[in-house]
Amino acid sequence: MTKAETIRAQSTASGAPAAEAISAAGLTFSAKDNKGRELTILDGVDLSVREGEFVAIVGPSGCGKSTLLNLVAGLIPCAGSKLKLFGAPVTGIDPRIGYVFQTHALLPWRTVLGNVEIGPEIKGLPATERRRQAVEVLRQLGLEGFEDHYPAQISGGMRQRVGLARTLVAGPEVILMDEPFGALDAQTKLLIQDIFINYWESHRKTVLFVTHDLGEAITMADRILVMSARPGRFKATYTVDIPRPRALAQVRRLPQYTTYWESIWEDLKDEAKTALLADGSGR
Repeated sequence: MTKAETIRAQSTASGAPAAEAISAAGLTFSAKDNKGRELTILDGVDLSVREGEFVAIVGPSGCGKSTLLNLVAGLIPCAGSKLKLFGAPVTGIDPRIGYVFQTHALLPWRTVLGNVEIGPEIKGLPATERRRQAVEVLRQLGLEGFEDHYPAQISGGMRQRVGLARTLVAGPEVILMDEPFGALDAQTKLLIQDIFINYWESHRKTVLFVTHDLGEAITMADRILVMSARPGRFKATYTVDIPRPRALAQVRRLPQYTTYWESIWEDLKDEAKTALLADGSGR
């Protein structure tokens, strides 16, 4: 048995059952490529994310990670009932889900506070209440004092936090995150990872987090799912047995961190090679 196989066996055995927030059984999804050919993106995906769990997905480019998030979010129609949210089939966009993308997509003509207030404003909350909620989330993300700034007046890392605050102010029960820190420089990324994990450890929302960064997955997640090259399916599961709360800089110095990183890469490297030789479609 290889080191990766041993770690996977130990990780799978240590998981404890709990209520499911997201589940899929044999989920398959196909779409047409730019030449009109049918392309299988996901093939037989089995997924179970428990309520309050932080699950990261890692996999090569083109394996269908983002497609899976979009299916869970209801942004892409999913035939049948193989994909479920809190036990009910996903049939469209659900207000219990918040989605954080790689780009913040802030409205440049609105202030930081105005951007975060958009969701409560759409819901029809009174101005005083939506402002109270927005100010509180901004405080929790370290943005107190920047409420009246415009996006062009703050750094890229701060803009990404504002985008995150805009999602969190709605109080989603499930947070989908598609490489939310991938576009940031290394130092800013580490700082925002710390800010978000502190927020998550206080609120324990269900998180499904897509990343290419193995270190990010290990330091933040409860479990890591390794996806194969397209057509995507889960080939390995790791339970990250590192106590919480976590100081992320310290986690990276633990012997377990190196063991997880090497084992996950052992599972992933052949998939990455396969993806590198593919045409790159079906992300």
